[in-house]
Amino acid sequence: MKHFIINKNNKKKKKFVKIIKNLILIFLSFFLICFAILGIYILTITIPDFSNFANRKIENSTQIFDRTGNTLLYDIHGEIKRTKVSSQDISKYIKDAVVSIEDRNFYTHNGVRITSLIRAFLANIKAGKIVQGGSTIDQQVIKNAILTREKSIIRKITEWAMALKLDSQLSKDEILTVYLNDASYGGTIYGIETASKYFFNKNAKYLSLVEAAYLAAIPNAPSYYSPYGTHLDELEKRKNLILKLML
Repeated sequence: MKHFIINKNNKKKKKFVKIIKNLILIFLSFFLICFAILGIYILTITIPDFSNFANRKIENSTQIFDRTGNTLLYDIHGEIKRTKVSSQDISKYIKDAVVSIEDRNFYTHNGVRITSLIRAFLANIKAGKIVQGGSTIDQQVIKNAILTREKSIIRKITEWAMALKLDSQLSKDEILTVYLNDASYGGTIYGIETASKYFFNKNAKYLSLVEAAYLAAIPNAPSYYSPYGTHLDELEKRKNLILKLML
């Protein structure tokens, strides 16, 4: 009787293991098919040449100073208030702060993070829509400067493909500079130079460590983390998190 029970349990165990193996095989097959389709689609995407992308013309506001050149009299703009600056005119603190909070593997990946891409891909397939992005700084540059804000799987795939090409044609510092010049800091405030002057009355190259951490906290949700809003405790927590990550 005891021997019969053991054999019965072994059969159940083998049957269960077989089911699990079949499920894994089906999952892997589905995963490989999806990525094969993804690869074919990426090969058909028309991707722009990014070799001179960092030097492209972007909309700046028109600033009128007094005769000394030090006092700003008027800042004429439409929907965007921005002053584009070069990499050497941006504090290293803000560069490090942004990388720490937005994309800690920025200097080692090739435009997309494979682990984040797989996680986001599976979550989006399950939901049938874009629910996760896993965006790198490269992807955010593409999203802010080229693509629309439309949320669809096809648009996300296009973003991945363009981010890979962007990373192959520009240096990391050029990509980061583009990101900082394009970032939104709430309302009509765009770009690190304008944000630095607006919030701290100084050029971006002179930002301190703590000032940089505050500014790096804002673009994730400009209205929510606004220093003039009602979520100052949350802004303080995010600033402290950035300082911890930088350390």
